[in-house]
Amino acid sequence: MIAKLVLIVALLATGVIVAWLLLAPRWRRARIDRVRSAGTPPDHWEELLRRRMPQFARMSPTIRARLLAQMQVFLSEKCFVGCNGLEITEEMRVLVSAWAALMSLGASIPYPTLRQILIYPDAFLVHKEHEDENGVVTAGREALSGESWSHGKVILSWADIDAESGRSAVGNVIVHEFAHQLDALDGAMAGSPPIADAAAQRAWAEVFAAEYEEMQQRHRDGDYETGALDPYGATEPSEFFAVAAEAFFSTPNELERQHRRLYSALARYFAVDPREWET
Repeated sequence: MIAKLVLIVALLATGVIVAWLLLAPRWRRARIDRVRSAGTPPDHWEELLRRRMPQFARMSPTIRARLLAQMQVFLSEKCFVGCNGLEITEEMRVLVSAWAALMSLGASIPYPTLRQILIYPDAFLVHKEHEDENGVVTAGREALSGESWSHGKVILSWADIDAESGRSAVGNVIVHEFAHQLDALDGAMAGSPPIADAAAQRAWAEVFAAEYEEMQQRHRDGDYETGALDPYGATEPSEFFAVAAEAFFSTPNELERQHRRLYSALARYFAVDPREWET
């Protein structure tokens, strides 16, 4: 009798889990659809973005509307946490969500595995280990402006965001770290964000591999002047994708002139052409 009860409980529990796995994505999409149709965001968002994200004013009305709608979804799903005494302001939430939303305009659920955005007042210290070509490992603390974790967190320095906003900056720590989040959607940060269409995924892989190899070869030859692309991109494929995304949104015309195939691949992936809004 007890064995039968245990079996029944186990079957019921399994049924609940299966039902949750099947229905949870639908419930989440339904909730997101309600957020999108709930109405327009506050008017002061646009004023803030025109000041702090110069590209916004040059976007078409259609792109601006899609961006604002995706921002509402993003903000309804993600939790912002201030660290080291920093108080999260609406400006921080709006600015971070704007760049994150711009990078995910085509996604029905933006960054599905991301839960928290942690913001520090300034660069933050993390423990790092580095292994040289001889296999010698050194450990120490390193100051970072941003970091992306595979288990649902992005960490950012507000000082760096603030310095890069409101002007034509070469770097963009928000874009860099959220590129890592996109890259990790298939479970691995390897410079190959998942693309639904198999042919498009193969085309991306071909262009990416060629461009990454070219950058590495230039470094092997002692040429560290990489133009539109930050030399840090040569360290590993995931960093190449992140710095390429930064260049795509920050200096699109320069990137397109120097790396036409890479720019085209990024434009297809992000489904936007930032050359139209370069400041």
